Amino acid sequence: MKKSSVRYLGPLVAVALGALGGCSRKGQKECDAYLAKDLECGAESYKGLDEAERKQAADLVRTFCLEAMAGDVRGAPNAEVEKMANEMLATLRGKVACASAATCEAYRACEQAVDAKPAR
Repeated sequence: MKKSSVRYLGPLVAVALGALGGCSRKGQKECDAYLAKDLECGAESYKGLDEAERKQAADLVRTFCLEAMAGDVRGAPNAEVEKMANEMLATLRGKVACASAATCEAYRACEQAVDAKPAR
């Protein structure tokens, strides 16, 4: 790493840590429950993945879930993309509610019902 690049490392780490500090935000508990249920019952999604890939997929699901619970699409470049993002986040929020299902069969049925709902 070049010496000039090193001087930016400290502030970048501080910003990254500050962003991570926001991770214990709205929906954390719900997203943890959703991820646990998805790992248990959504086995097809994780089939054939090694442990590192499984962790990476789980981290991605958690991140999307937290964003869905926050509902913040302010970075969308235009109204069409914002509408699409809102629809996707609403679908994911619906799926998060499926985590309370008592069985894997009920969980999968709940997710299918959410997917079958027409976009608003």
